[in-house]
Amino acid sequence: MNKILAIDDKNSNLFCLKATIEDAFPDTIIYTALNGTQGMEMAIAEDPDVILLDVLMPEMDGYEVCRQLKQDIRTQDIPVIFLTIIQNDKDSRIRALEVGGEAFLSKPIDVAELTTQIRVMAKMKLSNRQKQYEQKQLAKLVAERTHALEQNRLEMIKLLEELRAENEAHRNTLKILSESEHNYRYMFDNNPQPMWIYDLETLAFVLVNNAALKLYGYSREEFLSMTLIDILSDEDVKTLKSDIGETNRDLNSLRESRQLKKNGELVYVEIISHSVTCNDRPARHAMVNDITIRKRAEEEIRTLSKAIEQSPASIIITDAQGKIQFVNVRYSSIMQYSPEEVKGYIPRIFNPAYHSHEKLDAIWNTLQYGKIWQSEFQNKKKDGTCFWENVIISPLLKEDGITSNYIIISEDITEKKAILVDLIAAKEKAEESDRLKTAFLQNISHETRTPMNAIMGFSELINDPTLLPEERKQYTDIIRQNSDQLLSVITDIVNIAMVESGQEKVIDEMTNLNSLCSNLISRFAAKAMHQNIILRHQFYLADNESDIIIDQTKLTRILHNLISNAIKFTKQGIVEFGYKIKEDKLEFYVKDTGIGIPMGMKDEIFKCFHQVENTLTRQFGGSGLGLAITKAYVELMGGAIWLTSEMGKGSVFYFTLPLKFPGSNLFKAP
Repeated sequence: MNKILAIDDKNSNLFCLKATIEDAFPDTIIYTALNGTQGMEMAIAEDPDVILLDVLMPEMDGYEVCRQLKQDIRTQDIPVIFLTIIQNDKDSRIRALEVGGEAFLSKPIDVAELTTQIRVMAKMKLSNRQKQYEQKQLAKLVAERTHALEQNRLEMIKLLEELRAENEAHRNTLKILSESEHNYRYMFDNNPQPMWIYDLETLAFVLVNNAALKLYGYSREEFLSMTLIDILSDEDVKTLKSDIGETNRDLNSLRESRQLKKNGELVYVEIISHSVTCNDRPARHAMVNDITIRKRAEEEIRTLSKAIEQSPASIIITDAQGKIQFVNVRYSSIMQYSPEEVKGYIPRIFNPAYHSHEKLDAIWNTLQYGKIWQSEFQNKKKDGTCFWENVIISPLLKEDGITSNYIIISEDITEKKAILVDLIAAKEKAEESDRLKTAFLQNISHETRTPMNAIMGFSELINDPTLLPEERKQYTDIIRQNSDQLLSVITDIVNIAMVESGQEKVIDEMTNLNSLCSNLISRFAAKAMHQNIILRHQFYLADNESDIIIDQTKLTRILHNLISNAIKFTKQGIVEFGYKIKEDKLEFYVKDTGIGIPMGMKDEIFKCFHQVENTLTRQFGGSGLGLAITKAYVELMGGAIWLTSEMGKGSVFYFTLPLKFPGSNLFKAP
């Protein structure tokens, strides 16, 4: 071997190739070219034995360089070996064969395979050149001798002698060809790539090399006694006829197949084949690559990819710096970002703007030790909606233990947290309700036993015949007052039960509002005077204009409860109530100068059994249901209730009700 030409657009690749070839073939001259144009010029000038050609080059790729070399009579018989980084690319291999390439090797290059191919191709060129040379010489000699025979008989004798010499040379040529065939057969049998040749009509195997026998597990005699059908899987047998027909139309082909070994094991193979003639019959020369491991790896990758893509959890994969490389469908669904919008960005969990530096350091310290970090994290969607996630971050380590990626798996736990909060609130409410009911039962026991004891005690006393009339009247008044108190407690219990069961209804009727309020003044006048309280009122309408449609019983009960409370919690001072009209509503108020209500109790006092303090309950009495009933009645009638208060200075209760005048279904002012 004398000369090899390497064409590649990268000096580093040419340097590596040159070192590899010099090591394998010390006496070989190696030429290099950095582009296709320079390479073709050098091929014409130097006539190398083999050309090593890169596929991917600017301006003119390897396929075009090969095509032009094969069209030029000066370079068409130089064998071309393609070198490329493209792995197992069927289209690239077919295209290389179509433009005339003799071999196709993928980078990184297997040195043994490269040197074998160079030897084979160099000998092929030498054989072809020798044969062409001998044929040209023979033709030249025949022409010369024929011309000489016509010119001179003596020349004929000399020509015959030379022809005998040429016959000897021809025999030598045949010997060389036989040796070349022997060498080819040796290279075929010992090529590390599995190969066979089969008859296109019978599909019977004609030749098989040692690598193929090793792959399939047969002896040579067993393999050559079989046909192509015998090694195909059932699925591939069904498509065999169409595959063979397509193969016959192509000089070169590349396809995948599922085939069976002798032991029944199924293997996936990639077959590169081209048309040949064997024993004067059409045949195919097939080269086989076992791709079983690759196919199984691809299937595992597809399975894992589907598992990640279809996972019900949100999944993010980042690089070692925390920049997003991949997000699954669930992430896009929850966060409202497409993969293109977030690729290359750092997720919020790694962003200092969303964590304290201490927490961020804790996350990275955990991950850098190869450990898994897990916590709850409040995230934000694209539309600004905040939600809670349970986040697990796991580092993905390379073989050397260095982190290559991070995988972030998160689950939306907003609803779970809300349920937990509700459960805690329900538990606290249940405990509070239990405490309130206990206190209520104690209050009711006190509020019912006290007047009942008074009624029973004074009922016995009035039977004493020695009582004076004034004493009897006093006892009778006490019995009546305690009876009213007992009746009030029972009425509150019945009313709240009716409200909570949904049986309480609004019954509207014609009512003179001023008369209703005046009756309440009369009812509380004596009690207010007894406690040194000034009872005042303010009416918005004149008496003859104050006829409205309203539930008189419930309105009376609402005002009665509020005025009663105002008097009860005011030791001395002023209690004022009244109403005014605002747009289509009546706004009532009850104002006192009593003890006031703490800020934190302004909503609580409207709940069942709630009172300002237990000490107040003991001091002032009451069931704790009055304001709950009041609020329920106001809302049942379509209104609202609220209050303002200042401790030690008094309170003002407000409530509104829809205003409806007689003869109209509309709410309006007069």
